[in-house]
Amino acid sequence: AIIIFAITLLSAVTLLIERVSTPYADFINSTFSRVGRVVMGYLFGFVPFSVAELLIITSPLWIAFLIYFGIKMAKKSKESTAKFISFVASALCFIFISFVWTYSSGYYTTTIDKKLGFLRESIEKEELYETSLWLVDNLNRLAPEIAYDDTNASVMPYSYDELSKKVYFGYEAFTEKYGVLHNFASRIKPIMLSEPMTYTHISGVYTFMTGESNINTNYPDFLLPYTMAHEMAHQRGIAREDEANFVAFLVCAASDDEYIRYSGYL
Repeated sequence: AIIIFAITLLSAVTLLIERVSTPYADFINSTFSRVGRVVMGYLFGFVPFSVAELLIITSPLWIAFLIYFGIKMAKKSKESTAKFISFVASALCFIFISFVWTYSSGYYTTTIDKKLGFLRESIEKEELYETSLWLVDNLNRLAPEIAYDDTNASVMPYSYDELSKKVYFGYEAFTEKYGVLHNFASRIKPIMLSEPMTYTHISGVYTFMTGESNINTNYPDFLLPYTMAHEMAHQRGIAREDEANFVAFLVCAASDDEYIRYSGYL
C-alpha cells in the first residue's frame, strides 16, 4: 500500500505537469502511455469478451463482498480495519495510476490539427453548406455499391471480426500517411448488453483500465465502422472526443472499402 501511495503521489505530480506543459504531455503520451496502452491492449485482447463490461456487471457482487469483508474486519480489530481501508484505498489509487500513465496525457498533448499540419480557424456558414454538399455527393456516388434491406437500411457485408480487421488496416494506411499515431493490432470488443446500453445513447466506450475498445452492436450497421475507428483512436492515445471523431472520419474516408467510406461520410 505504501508503494502504491507513493506512485499515486508521483502520478498526481505528473498529471499536474501535463496540464501546464504540452511538450511534457506529448512525451508521456508517446512513451510511457503508449507502452501502457499496448500492453493492456494485448493483455486483455486475448479475452474474447469485454473484461470491463464483466467488471461493471459484477460490480454489485464486489461491492457487497467489500461491505461484508469491511464489517468483518471492523469487528476483528483496529489493525484489521486499517488494513482493509488501505486495501480499498490502494485499489482506488491503482485506477488513478492507470488513468495517468495510459490515458490522461492525451487531453493535454499538441492538438491533432497541428500534428497533421492542418489550419484550424472559424468557418462561414457557406463553407459548412458546401461541405455538406460535398459529403452528400460522396454518399450518392457510393450508394449504388451499398446493399440495403427491405426497410432501406444499409447492410454491412462483413462479420464483426472482418470489419475490425478492415478498420485496423485503415489505421495502418493513416499512420503511414500522417505518422502521428502508433498503430498496433487490437481486438475490438462487442458489448454483450448492447441493447440496454442503447438507452444511454452511448455507441462505444474505451476503458483505460483494461485497454479495451468496446462497441455497442445494437446501433444501425452504418455506425459500426465509424464507431470502431473512433474508439480505436482513443486506444491509440487520442483522448479528446472531437479529435477522435476527426481521426475516425479521416480513417474511414481514406479506406479502400466502400462501406467503411460510406460510414465515415454518413
